[in-house]
Amino acid sequence: MIWQPEKNLIQILWTVIHMAVRALAIWMTIVVLWGVADVVMVLYQRLTTPPFIMLTISDILGLFGAFIAVLIVIETLINDYYRLCEMGSM
Repeated sequence: MIWQPEKNLIQILWTVIHMAVRALAIWMTIVVLWGVADVVMVLYQRLTTPPFIMLTISDILGLFGAFIAVLIVIETLINDYYRLCEMGSM
């Protein structure tokens, strides 16, 4: 077998990228769970403090921002999953 440094380097780089994408997917899953818990906790706190079941505009905007952040992370996680499938690791 002939030594091909370019081929070996590319294989090493693909392996590093592969491991990095997997690590990021794990962390993004944790962020999604944390974000959902945060949205539920903030919503519960806002609805149970007087005046009951009354949200202000700032409360609604804060919840909307947290909700959108969670959705963005979920979409990024799904895209990374498809990228891993294309790379042939799943």
